[in-house]
Amino acid sequence: AGLAIRARRDQRHRHDHLPTVPANGWVLQGHVRDNTSQPISGLTVCLVDQQKNFLSTYGYAYTDTNGYYIITYTPDPSAPAPDPLSAYLEVLNSSGQAIYIDATAFTLNPGASLFRDLMLASQTPLGNPPPGATGNVIFKAKKTSSGGS
Repeated sequence: AGLAIRARRDQRHRHDHLPTVPANGWVLQGHVRDNTSQPISGLTVCLVDQQKNFLSTYGYAYTDTNGYYIITYTPDPSAPAPDPLSAYLEVLNSSGQAIYIDATAFTLNPGASLFRDLMLASQTPLGNPPPGATGNVIFKAKKTSSGGS
């Protein structure tokens, strides 16, 4: 509620380079901006399932000073190509509180690069953190590199 999203699905992004898409993997990238189109840095971007559970297999990324994030999934290249992944994008503030969750799932296909720009109408948390949560992000996973310029 109170959040707006502008999603853009491209094979390219607005940086000087194209990311390398791993064999059988995928790349999810984009920017997170506020309602005045200014980039928002230091947010956590991750994928969740239909029940809004963090999909730790795919890691997470932090937005950089340009609001840019990139999550690269690199499965074992000798494994068969994975099925397309249906997931929801979630953005958390520095306290680990969700400030954006997709209303509908999107699909990440093996061998593809997907670009998603988000424009947040508000940075108000969508709810309260779980009992016992501290001011830190509450899940643990390997951080993916955050590129961009």
